[in-house]
Amino acid sequence: MRALHLIGLRTATGEKLRLYPADSSPLFLPSWLIESDREILLAFYQQILAEDTLRRVEIEWYRSIVDADRQFLRNLRERHGADELVVVVKVRRADVDLNDVLAQPELQGFQHVAIASDFPVANETLGKLGEIALLVSLTAEEIYEEMVRELGLRDDGIALVEPLVQTLLNPILIIETYNALLDVHAENVAREQQRDAIYLRILGRLLDTMPGSDVVGLVALALRGEEGLSEAIEEPEQRAHVLASLRDRMLVRDRQIIRWGKWLSEEFMRELLRGRVQRLARPETRPTHGARRVVEWLDPARRDSAEDRLRPDVAAVFQWISEGQFGRARTELQALQSHLDEPGVTVETRVYYCLAAALVHVREGRWAEAEPLLREALRLQEEVDLPAAVRGVILESLARGLRDNGRWAEAEPLFQETLQLHRQASPSGQRLEMTRRAYAQGLRQHGRSEEAAHLEPDENILDGGKKP
Repeated sequence: MRALHLIGLRTATGEKLRLYPADSSPLFLPSWLIESDREILLAFYQQILAEDTLRRVEIEWYRSIVDADRQFLRNLRERHGADELVVVVKVRRADVDLNDVLAQPELQGFQHVAIASDFPVANETLGKLGEIALLVSLTAEEIYEEMVRELGLRDDGIALVEPLVQTLLNPILIIETYNALLDVHAENVAREQQRDAIYLRILGRLLDTMPGSDVVGLVALALRGEEGLSEAIEEPEQRAHVLASLRDRMLVRDRQIIRWGKWLSEEFMRELLRGRVQRLARPETRPTHGARRVVEWLDPARRDSAEDRLRPDVAAVFQWISEGQFGRARTELQALQSHLDEPGVTVETRVYYCLAAALVHVREGRWAEAEPLLREALRLQEEVDLPAAVRGVILESLARGLRDNGRWAEAEPLFQETLQLHRQASPSGQRLEMTRRAYAQGLRQHGRSEEAAHLEPDENILDGGKKP
């Protein structure tokens, strides 16, 4: 299934995407967009303003435009006219007023101006960014509707993600939301769990772009409101700084969470928030203000992890895997590998490390590397008292890999043991249904369709309907 990409994005009929601006206001890219996203959005802006991609010229702003750049802009205006270039001003210092930048006569001579700021500025205006976000959202909807007709995807997919998309001002994340919608189809995520899986992936990426203090403040507000923020971040000056930063990010208004932050208070977000805040409260580093207290709210029964400092990092890898960030997971696992034999690292942590590394290898098509890691995880798991569900996940991963690599005789007994473990853990759980589907697929591949039919759940029942 093809992924959508912002750069080179075209309409559902293959036509070049064009922006017809409502006015001549500049495109402003705020500091809360990470620098790499600002660069991608500038390139996209150049692409959609005309039939051919416009040339970009850049100048930097510290206290003003330097005289040499002023003359440079005047010369460009004389040679190329007002509408053949995109002039980008990069704001490199704090305490700048956007109106002061736009008042420069050398900039007013150009039709297409973009401001990319490294710091919050006064009088920010996001109207043009909102226009681009709407254009990208509508285009993604059209493409998805076409894929529904071609590939039989769920016809309510747009309605599923629209509440999140409407809160996003970053067109890149709008595209990623639709890619996540396509991914949950390809990964056979249960229909009733697809919405949460998509939101977790996108909201996790948003949290990863924020400073730790902002994450703690936002989570505290989501869990316990303004009182929780005061309790978590006791120093008034630090608390005021966090609130100001969250307002700049357009996530808080009148000390109430707005936009995409409103989903952080929902129950399905707890595990993601726990992983993010636990990393900020790690004992071997200077913890982010309030992080340890917020961790206690998220997980009151949490065992102090001071004796095993690698555990939070390994837990974070599973979160990235669940969000589809496999490149990031791989990089973190490589960094952690050299620390596995350090004092204090438990066998339990080694089990989870092996499982996480194997899952990344499987996803990237490297079964030869994944299999020994899964077998090592099984061996280590027998040395410690871990929940049966953990053994079930390891066994199922191994069984699926063996099935997909032509070793059905080895895979089948592992599927059978996995089914037994999942039945004991949760007789009506989704994990059990996923395992039954995977086992049935193997049976069908080996000419045992009747046995497979007895394993596969009825689709109408799973979707809340009735058998015909």
